[in-house]
Amino acid sequence: TYYVRVYTYTGTSGQTSTFSVCVTSPPPPPANDNPCSATPAAVNATYGCTVSTGGTVVGATSSTVGLGACGGTADDDVWYSFVANNSTQNIDLTNLAGSTTDMYFSVHPGACGAIGAALLCSDPQSGTVTGLTVGTTYYLRVYTWTSTPNQTSTFSVCIYPPPTPPANDNPCSATPAAVNAT
Repeated sequence: TYYVRVYTYTGTSGQTSTFSVCVTSPPPPPANDNPCSATPAAVNATYGCTVSTGGTVVGATSSTVGLGACGGTADDDVWYSFVANNSTQNIDLTNLAGSTTDMYFSVHPGACGAIGAALLCSDPQSGTVTGLTVGTTYYLRVYTWTSTPNQTSTFSVCIYPPPTPPANDNPCSATPAAVNAT
């Protein structure tokens, strides 16, 4: 048995405030609360966010993976996995809503039980990770920057390669220019 004490903040006597007390269980952690249950994230085949993967930190808890060089407080981290389709991948957190929109993410190599040091730590909601091996699975950790408990943030994860350079991107493939006769 626990007791809840409720009182007014003011020292004025004769207060007639009314209220209700509601005690509930916290929400269960999301399915992707730990690296080994990471949600597979869609990876766009070309530059831009055509497809994305939705997410939330509602009910998320801290995983056992240390922050390393990354910042923020990962007390509500959720995990995604993706297979690199390019050695460089752009990652955007979009459609931010909820109690805070100040999100943080990091990209990690390794296996779910042996997550490696972050290849990218990003405080802005977008970043570019380089040096990836095409066809290899990487892990994306998303969390709120703040240590305030019970965050209700929702977001979408968008992963896509850089734009394809134009055919005339270097001198050896220059496009011939027409020259006027007069």
